[in-house]
Amino acid sequence: MTTNIQIFNSPEFGKVRTVVTETGDPLFCLVDLCKVLGVKNATQVAQRLDDDERPMLNIGRENQRVGNSLTTFVTESGMYAVILRSDKPEARQFRKWITSEVLPSLRKTGVYAPGDPKVRAKKPLSDDVSLLLQTIRGMLVHGDMKSVASKIGVTRMAAHSVLNGETRSVRILLALYERALENKQNPSNLYLCPRRAIKKLTGIE
Repeated sequence: MTTNIQIFNSPEFGKVRTVVTETGDPLFCLVDLCKVLGVKNATQVAQRLDDDERPMLNIGRENQRVGNSLTTFVTESGMYAVILRSDKPEARQFRKWITSEVLPSLRKTGVYAPGDPKVRAKKPLSDDVSLLLQTIRGMLVHGDMKSVASKIGVTRMAAHSVLNGETRSVRILLALYERALENKQNPSNLYLCPRRAIKKLTGIE
């Protein structure tokens, strides 16, 4: 059985093929992500992800023309991992497009609803979201929580609550993710905790 795909087009970034699973979780075509982000070897990227982050899907006739009906997609946490590995300056703008336009169109009810800036978590966090929060935590350094909270006008407790998965807030999560990206791009911040940062960036123990 083939999988129905939805294609999101951006004049700046091109197309990204997406799929929503039966449980409502978004998946992204790995080849499309790598092309947009200037990551040359999608196969190597896939090998660095966990098996549950890179499902193979049958997307139908499009790939059958080249004799291979299976295409690698990545989960939301896998998508963020690909973005973190990109050194392309446009990676941040791409991340904003994904989070502001693509994900809100795909998001299932009750998981980081874009229309509600602060939603108490009523359901257990999915594995994808848990991995994302864990990755962000590993990329933050001392003082980040306080400065991020002050920058967006929330309490440090509120930021901690989101990072711990107790409260759901799109605005706070994106601010923390942005700081994690800044730390990756600023070696003086990243090297405050090099072992942890290297593990998060490369996936190598």
